[in-house]
Formats: sequence, C-alpha cells, structure tokens
Amino acid sequence: AVVSTQSTGTKWVIGVMYRAPSATAKSFKACLDTVDKYTLGLEDHVMCIMGDFNTPGIEWDPPMTKAPTATQTEEALLQFTERTLLSQYVDVPTRGRNILDLLFSNSETLVAQVSAKSTELSDHKIVEVLLSQDPCLAGRTSAPPQISRKKIFAH
Repeated sequence: AVVSTQSTGTKWVIGVMYRAPSATAKSFKACLDTVDKYTLGLEDHVMCIMGDFNTPGIEWDPPMTKAPTATQTEEALLQFTERTLLSQYVDVPTRGRNILDLLFSNSETLVAQVSAKSTELSDHKIVEVLLSQDPCLAGRTSAPPQISRKKIFAH
C-alpha cells in the first residue's frame, strides 16, 4: 500500500510493505520495481516506506553491508535503497537478534527516535517511531524534513 498526501506544506509518500519469508527474489524485486516506478518524479516528496522485509542478511549499521551469505532478495533491497537514495532507520533488533522490520526514508531529519518493544501478539517486536513532523497536521509545527540528495553505501 502506498499513500500520497500533502499537508503542512510538505508532500509525502507513505508506503507499507510485507515480504513473506517464502517470497521469491523475483516477486520481491517486482514489488520494489513497482514502488520505484510509482515514486519516479516524486523526489520532492518526503518518502517513508516501512514494513516487515524479512531480510536478516543485511547489516544495517552504517555503512550498510550485506553478509557473505546474503540472498538475491537482500541484494535487491540494497540495490533499491541505493537507487532511490533511501536510508534505513531501525537500529534495534525486531526479531531475535535480527532487524527485519524496517523504515526507509529520503529525509535525514524525519526520524527522531526508534524503539522496539516485545508483544504477545507476534514473534516480532512492535516498532515505535517518533517522527520530527506529523504528516497529518493541518498547520506546520516544525520545519519540514530535509530530503537527502546523496547516499553513502558500501557493498
């Protein structure tokens, strides 16, 4: 699901994704390509894409690197983030020792804080994200998020 909205004078694209652990690399790449095509030409929008990506073979500590055992799916996700200039902001484990639930944005100032809390409802933790700006407010309460035009990436 992708929602596009404009409030507070800032244009937003908010997307939610789920990749089942059994999904093929081909189907996941097709999904990423669809998001890529949808967001083409929307570089002036604040992008926020989040969800359960089930990609344990990526080390998200900067610089992002793939594990030696990284799958084609994980490689596709890394290529997508490099191509779209999106950075990943969840820096705490969300299932066991892995960071599987992710939040990507092209704004360096959007994410103020990230935490994860255990729940009885899932084997994943609930990820709570505090944003620097509320995309639903009618009036601007803070400076708009700054959109990143560069990416530092390591394979």
